Amino acid sequence: MSPRSVFGPLLLLAACGGAPEAPPPPPAHAELEAFITAQMQVAGIAGLSAALIVGDQVAWMKSFGYADLDTGRKVDDETPFLLASLSKTFIAMLGEQLEEEGKFRFSDPIDGPLAQTVRHPSHPELPITGLELVTHTSGIIDDFLALGGATTNGDSDQTLREFTQRYAAVPGHFDGAPGQRFDYSNAGVGFLGATLEGAAGASIAELSRRQIFEPIGMTDSGWFLRDMAVEQLAVPYSGTWEEGLKRDEHLGFGFFPATSLRSSIKDLSKYLLTFMRFGLTPEGQRVLPEARARAMREPQVPRQNKDQGIAWYYEDLAGKRWLGHTGSAVGASTIMMFLPEEQRGVIILTNSDLYVRSRLGFPAGRDAFLEIFGRIAAEAVP
Repeated sequence: MSPRSVFGPLLLLAACGGAPEAPPPPPAHAELEAFITAQMQVAGIAGLSAALIVGDQVAWMKSFGYADLDTGRKVDDETPFLLASLSKTFIAMLGEQLEEEGKFRFSDPIDGPLAQTVRHPSHPELPITGLELVTHTSGIIDDFLALGGATTNGDSDQTLREFTQRYAAVPGHFDGAPGQRFDYSNAGVGFLGATLEGAAGASIAELSRRQIFEPIGMTDSGWFLRDMAVEQLAVPYSGTWEEGLKRDEHLGFGFFPATSLRSSIKDLSKYLLTFMRFGLTPEGQRVLPEARARAMREPQVPRQNKDQGIAWYYEDLAGKRWLGHTGSAVGASTIMMFLPEEQRGVIILTNSDLYVRSRLGFPAGRDAFLEIFGRIAAEAVP
């Protein structure tokens, strides 16, 4: 090859202003986002919002898919999803705040704030405490037929006080003696919510707005459909892409403190950051004393469940020990976890029933969901 054939093109490029620009680098996290999109197809997820928190900031946040398949409305970072059992962590924070104010004590019997005597029919000598309710050791168990009867299309018209009175009147809604056995209980957290309302003389909705949502800056969050723009919510779906996703109703729950909160990934990231920062919001406002935030992380009932803190619990995922909560309901599967030692947190919200399907013997959706969790957890942050 002659020198002219080698250098001629280079001389021409130089005359025209130099070598062509290199192609732009792929977007940050492009491989992660492609992986999530693929796993959503496997899992049967219509819409998803996710965030990765590292240290004191949100390192990555992204929304995928559809909030409403019928209208083609996409999910964005301000789309509220039903959080399901992630709601319980908010009730626990309210309890800690009220205890700090001297209006409530987790160690006290709940009879006083409830203005009714609630006793285990087989152990009436043992009062039930708020700590037992928040750690699922109260002896109040879930009767899913009764909980289904307290679930409605749209907001329930049943008050928490009415729910607790009706539920406590059935002897079959109790099992082990208070404080003696762990039995995860949505109904029990309903009782805790009613107890907090009685102790504070205010509703859970008002307490949450005043003491959590406003200080943290959560503008897309609420306990009831009536308090939100329903047309902006993520529509709940059941089934898989192969079967055809089925649109479900927005539900209300008589035991709402256990499962009813709706929030966006933007709001929930601020909330998780606040908890990871021991009660200090990203803007520097304290919503919980540091000592209380630390205590909420500690196992409370090691003889009954060594992993259970104040609502928050430890779970082994993706090869590490995380602290947080998961959530499952019709048309909602969620997870909010963080590594205390690494200050790394992951949140995923979906409008899918994949956890429900898993309990019915179809685990593929749940497994794909956990693959998404593990992939986000491992993401490198530039």
